[in-house]
Amino acid sequence: MKSQLETSSNTFFGFRSKLQKIDLKTSAIDEVKVRLNRTNKLFGSFGETLVIFHEPGTALGQFIVNFQNELLNYFTKAVQNLESKQFVSEKEESAQPTFFAPITNPHTTIAALRVIDSYDENSWNNCLVQSYLYTKLMQYPPKNEEIEIIERCKLLILDNRNLDNVLNELPPALLRKILRIEDEDTDVLHFIKSQSHSSLINTTAEQSIVNQILNNPSIELEMESISLNANGSLGIKWKLNEQILDLRESLIQIGAIAKHGSQVLTTTIGYFPNCSEDYRNEIKQVLQNIILKVESGYDCTPKFLLNLYELQLVQFSRNDLHPNYIKKTLFLEQQHISNIIQQQEFPGNDFPKKALL
Repeated sequence: MKSQLETSSNTFFGFRSKLQKIDLKTSAIDEVKVRLNRTNKLFGSFGETLVIFHEPGTALGQFIVNFQNELLNYFTKAVQNLESKQFVSEKEESAQPTFFAPITNPHTTIAALRVIDSYDENSWNNCLVQSYLYTKLMQYPPKNEEIEIIERCKLLILDNRNLDNVLNELPPALLRKILRIEDEDTDVLHFIKSQSHSSLINTTAEQSIVNQILNNPSIELEMESISLNANGSLGIKWKLNEQILDLRESLIQIGAIAKHGSQVLTTTIGYFPNCSEDYRNEIKQVLQNIILKVESGYDCTPKFLLNLYELQLVQFSRNDLHPNYIKKTLFLEQQHISNIIQQQEFPGNDFPKKALL
C-alpha cells in the first residue's frame, strides 16, 4: 500500500517499509563543470540511451514534481532563454547561483549507450567514432596477454577522448580483430567512421535485454541519497539491488559509455545552472529541510517500482530544445534493432561553430 505525506501543498508517495533515513550528499561545486553542464542543457546532448520516463501521474514522477515544487518555495525558477542562450528567471532576470531549473522530462537512464556533449558537426562525428570504438573494446573478449592494452585504450577514450592515441596504441592486427575486419584491403579509418553511425545495440545484447525484461519486468528502486553534484545537478541516487545488477550484466554487452559508473543508478531532479561553491551550504540547508519534511511524516525511505516494459530507446537529443532531433520508440516494439543512427544534416546556425568539449 502507498503511504502519503502532506508537505505544504504537495504529496510525497512511497511504499511502506522499515524506517530508514534519506542521506544527503553534496560535492564541492566545480564551476568549470557547472559551465559545461549549463552549456549542455542550452545546446543539447546528443546520444543513444535506454530510458524510462516518469510521467507526473506515476508515483516516482509525482515525487519528483513535488520535490521540485518544494525547492521552488525557496529558490527562483531558472528557465532557458532560447534567443540569448542563457538561463534567466521567469521575469527575464539574469540567473543567480541559487536559481533552480527543474528538469521538465524526468527520467532514469538505465543505460547511456552514447552521451555526446558537442556542438558542431565535426565534434559530433568524432564523439560517435569514439563511443563506437569504446563499444567494440567492451565487446571484445581479450586473451590474457591483450587485457592490459585493451583496458589502457578504454581509459584513453574515457579520459581524453583522443582517438589518435587509441589507434596508435593498438597493433593493427589486434584492431582489425576487435572490429572484425577480415578483408585486408578495407581501410580501417573509413570503416570506423562509416560504422560509427550504427546503433550500438547488437543482436546478442538486444536479446539479453529482451529476455531480462520478459523474465522480470519490474524493478524496485529504494532511494539511497539526494545528491548535489559538482556540476550543479541535483538527483536521486538509488540503491542497487540484485535485480538491477542482473540487468546491468545484460546491458554491459553494449559497452556503453555512461555518464555515471556502472554501479550507479540516478534520476535527475533538476540543476542549478549558475551554481557556485559559495552557495553550496545554503542549498544544502534547504535540501536538508525538505528531506526532514519527508522523514517527519514518513515511515520509510521512498521505494518505487519501474516497469521495464516502458523502457524507451531515445536517440539524438536528450533535451527539449531540438525536438526534431529526438527519436523515441518503445524498446519492445521490435523496431529497435532497425533504429540506425543516420548521418542527418546537423542543426542550423543556432549552434556554435566550435566544439565546447
